[in-house]
Amino acid sequence: MKKKSTWILILLAVLILLISVLLFTMNRNAGLSTSAPPEANVIRLKATVEDITNTIEVKGKSSYAEEENVYAPFASEIESWEVQEGSQVKKGQVLFRMEDSELQNSIALSRANIEKQELEVKLSKMRRELSEENGETQELGDKSSAFEEYAGTQQSELEARLSELQLDVARRELEANERKLALSAYKAPSSGIFLFGEEKEPKLVEDQDLLGRIVDLSKLQLISTVSEYEVFKIKEGMEADIRADAFKDLKLKGVVQSVSKFAKAGADSAQFEVVISLDNSEGLIAGLSLTGSIVTDRKEGAVVVPTLAVMREDDEYYVYVEQNGVIERRTVELGLETPDKTEIVSGVAEGDTIVLQ
Repeated sequence: MKKKSTWILILLAVLILLISVLLFTMNRNAGLSTSAPPEANVIRLKATVEDITNTIEVKGKSSYAEEENVYAPFASEIESWEVQEGSQVKKGQVLFRMEDSELQNSIALSRANIEKQELEVKLSKMRRELSEENGETQELGDKSSAFEEYAGTQQSELEARLSELQLDVARRELEANERKLALSAYKAPSSGIFLFGEEKEPKLVEDQDLLGRIVDLSKLQLISTVSEYEVFKIKEGMEADIRADAFKDLKLKGVVQSVSKFAKAGADSAQFEVVISLDNSEGLIAGLSLTGSIVTDRKEGAVVVPTLAVMREDDEYYVYVEQNGVIERRTVELGLETPDKTEIVSGVAEGDTIVLQ
């Protein structure tokens, strides 16, 4: 009976030992499975060699890159317009003619006054010279007469200088009016398409009123703004892919022409203007809403993996790689990163199977 009880105890001990070993093994395997994605959720992709680019998206309006404003040269009535809205003009072609009779009368009067002032200056100079000659031949009188003679000489010199100054001012005014008169038949300052301002074919204008502009339809640009976090990544000469919101099939190329170094006034947050010159495209006009992707970084022939496959722990980056049916964690060094793909500088080679959970 004692032997039977002993064997039962031994069997129970062995059974307990086996159960303990089994549970330990299961727990150990469960712990090891955290080092690699579960097989049921595995997605396998190949590391590839591709050209990878990083971009910044910008939005804005198209505008003419070359345009020149046309202003009224002086206040007057426009007698006639020689161009129509949207007409092609050449540099030097007359755009409009202004009524200039009042200006011509003013010029004629100015010329007459200048001739009179020039004669007065000559006569004053002759009197001074004659007075100086007489003073040299006459003996010095008493102190009173000498003082009066000195005072008279000083007054004559002041009057002469004032006359010369007035004459100089009158000459400059005459030159300004003559320049205005030359603009009464206003000629196009450049070649292009003429577009009126707010009013078409205005008749009565003030000095320097904006009458219209001359634009070059073949040269357009995208005016956009970027944040303070993006402006330092954009440089002049960077390439950009452009698309028009209204024409989904219209694809354009552009180049960054300028990047503002000063934030735009009045914005709630710092915004910097970026100008992108556009390739010529038939049908593209100013005022369209455009979206551009500026290529800020480019790497050709890079080993890339999906960005979702790259994981981080502390300061270490790693991916899961399957090799000979075994999934292992592999530390990698990153290069250029984009939202979709990431360059692997070391740790993964072309053709390696990358595992995503």
